[in-house]
Amino acid sequence: MYLVDLTDATLEIRNREDLDENVGIAWDRIADDMEDRESLWIYSPNIKTFSGFLPLSQLVAQRAKQKGDFVLRNIISRYKEGESTSRSQLEDTYDDILFFVKDMSEFYFNKDRIRVDPVYKGNEWHGMRTHNESTYHGAEVRRYNPEGKDPGNVWLTEIRDESDDETIDRWEPVSKVEAVERCIRAGSEKSEVIKCVYPTDEVDQAIENTERKSEPMTEVYT
Repeated sequence: MYLVDLTDATLEIRNREDLDENVGIAWDRIADDMEDRESLWIYSPNIKTFSGFLPLSQLVAQRAKQKGDFVLRNIISRYKEGESTSRSQLEDTYDDILFFVKDMSEFYFNKDRIRVDPVYKGNEWHGMRTHNESTYHGAEVRRYNPEGKDPGNVWLTEIRDESDDETIDRWEPVSKVEAVERCIRAGSEKSEVIKCVYPTDEVDQAIENTERKSEPMTEVYT
């Protein structure tokens, strides 16, 4: 698995022209080194400029697809409203995570390793019954997957225990460390080495928390 964190690398970017100068990654070298079963995950913040926000993830995705011939499998947004200590009235509320693969038929991905708590567990069918019989083949069905809920494409924490029903009371951010941990758990097997480009403290912590080994990929910088 290859993991790129653009957070520090993009601190000086103020326009589109700055991107190639500050984010010098030879995407074709990563593609040549990757096995078909491996995947590439890119953590991409949005960049605030004098004229607004720069859609960094879209620009990076375009370069990775063109220069590395990667397939963009998914885009995940990490909700982060309230994390910033800036007094600016203009703040972005999410970072993007790009999930690339080389071969759509070969890549490893295990969603079951990142499932979150079911919404209705403990209050099955609003307390009216404990199970339900499906008319389809007489199978027993539930309102939730006992293994947990698919976290979806927007990663946030739903707070539902402040009222009497299961409605969402408010949202809280999923930390960056936890988001990177999810990428590692879902996108790699335990025996895989995490190959890092522009590693940050959060990436290092996530790798340690998932008990993985890592190595820097310095040869992919241009």
